[in-house]
Amino acid sequence: MINTSDYFDKLNSFSENNAIYASENIYNNNGLLLMKKGLRLKSNIIQKIKDSKLSRPLDHLITFEEVLTKDDIFQSINEIIEKYPFIGELFISNKKNSLLLAQCLENYDLFPIIQQKLTMLKDINPYYYEKSIFSALFSIMIYQKNPNHFKYNINTIFFAALSNNLGALHISSDQLKKNEDAINIISYTFLKDIPNFPKGAPLLILQSLENYYGTGKPKKLPPEKILIESQILHISNDYHDYLIDDQHNHFYQRIMVSYRYYSEIVGNSFIHLFKDKNHYSEHNFSDITSALIKEIPVIQSLFSELRESYQEILKTTDQTQKAQFLRIFENLIIFERSSGIIHEAFYRWVHYVHENKLLNANEEMQSTYYMLKNFKEQIELLMSFSADFSMKKKDEVAI
Repeated sequence: MINTSDYFDKLNSFSENNAIYASENIYNNNGLLLMKKGLRLKSNIIQKIKDSKLSRPLDHLITFEEVLTKDDIFQSINEIIEKYPFIGELFISNKKNSLLLAQCLENYDLFPIIQQKLTMLKDINPYYYEKSIFSALFSIMIYQKNPNHFKYNINTIFFAALSNNLGALHISSDQLKKNEDAINIISYTFLKDIPNFPKGAPLLILQSLENYYGTGKPKKLPPEKILIESQILHISNDYHDYLIDDQHNHFYQRIMVSYRYYSEIVGNSFIHLFKDKNHYSEHNFSDITSALIKEIPVIQSLFSELRESYQEILKTTDQTQKAQFLRIFENLIIFERSSGIIHEAFYRWVHYVHENKLLNANEEMQSTYYMLKNFKEQIELLMSFSADFSMKKKDEVAI
């Protein structure tokens, strides 16, 4: 049962500076009229409604004069991109992300209750609002990597992520940190009753509490029963919390954890979340190791070229360009050194695994393959940046 008392207290606080009106006559469950349609909710009326049992949930009976529009949500996503540059770089580097975001936001106006709750969440609990925006952004980035592996479409996943923290409005502020699991359960409870809300989205939110090792809530599901989308939602919430943790504010620690998490999600998650019987066939194993044997020298060569470009970039007087390049380049340097995945020793190990068909190394090989794929994409992004810089420099010399 949802605790409405804390919600009414927050609604009362919100209504002091934000106009809220009855969208229809409001009755208690005995048929007594509490408020006529069109009247503005004020403190005394909210208290009266709080002390009554309504015939329908209040969310379905009120309308806000002003709500967050899809342009506001888009702006909030841009703020996330600016606040967390690593995530921003990954998002911007693939045009599919922006296309999927635009597609999802086209449906935003279909859910006025979600609009109202997000508006209130941003005002009352900005931390959980940002967390929701972050999760929505993150879900798009993971979905576009391989949409065929998901049961639900991106619209369902996006709105599950965007709505998964709305339950925070029903918990007193001093109890939120102690009862974070309750946020998802409450969100699930009221979202499943919202007309036309994407089918499956409430379940994704509920299952995001489950743990991959079968120790989560509410059902302690084994991994094969947990929806992929729910696991991604779980990871995105954890990732957001880690990024804002003051104990991990040091620049290099931030880079390391960013790469570790992202590699886990787009790499290991394809093992743990997307695995099926075919992944463990000898045929696919051979394909993966063959691809690694072919790709590692290519990436070694690209990385060497990138190091040479680094010296040229250092000479530029354009501080903005230099900062953009160096931020990503330093990420890659740390990842390359810490992972060792393009080092000669690891390359020999891949050869050994391939020649001896060590199927027990399958997960390691597949994880490495997806990490390398992402690593290569980031190198090529910087190579493109460097090429643009070199062309600009030649033009300046010619002038």
